[in-house]
Amino acid sequence: DQSRSWMNGPGIADAIVEAIRGIVEKLKLREIVAIGNSMGGTAALILASLMKVDRVVALVPQFSVHPEVVPGEWRWTHFRDKIAQWRFRESPDLRETGTSVTILHGGSKDELMHAERFPKDAGYRHFIFPHEGHNLARSLHDRGLLSPIVTLSMLGRFPRARRAIRAAGGVSRHRFDQTPIRTL
Repeated sequence: DQSRSWMNGPGIADAIVEAIRGIVEKLKLREIVAIGNSMGGTAALILASLMKVDRVVALVPQFSVHPEVVPGEWRWTHFRDKIAQWRFRESPDLRETGTSVTILHGGSKDELMHAERFPKDAGYRHFIFPHEGHNLARSLHDRGLLSPIVTLSMLGRFPRARRAIRAAGGVSRHRFDQTPIRTL
């Protein structure tokens, strides 16, 4: 989404779905895994609402950048203000899709305003890294931890992915929500 519209640009979502379906058909692929960071993480979640996606790995996705849905979000107003029509005001609820969802968020205030809006009971594997912010992927990469987490999640090896996430400092959102003191 080069227009930086969180899949709201005219025809973008449909063009992406059509392109992926063409590749899947041509290569006779059996599984689709969508992965993305930040706006790309949101796009991966949206994609799973538009077509069959087996697994999603979303790193620091925005729940929404619509000013009425997340009024405190100011970081991307210069992109958001250019969105003329909102096909996707917020991240979709993927409970009924059969998609396995792994979401990783930083624990900063700016990240938590999004993390806390994702449904708690959706069955997502949702983790918070309390000492990280929006640059979570870069931080994990610099420590040599991003590749194993992403690879294990993409392959559906969730117990091993969970152990890798915990070893890297991530805690389940459920456990994080029960923590009385937050660090960032």
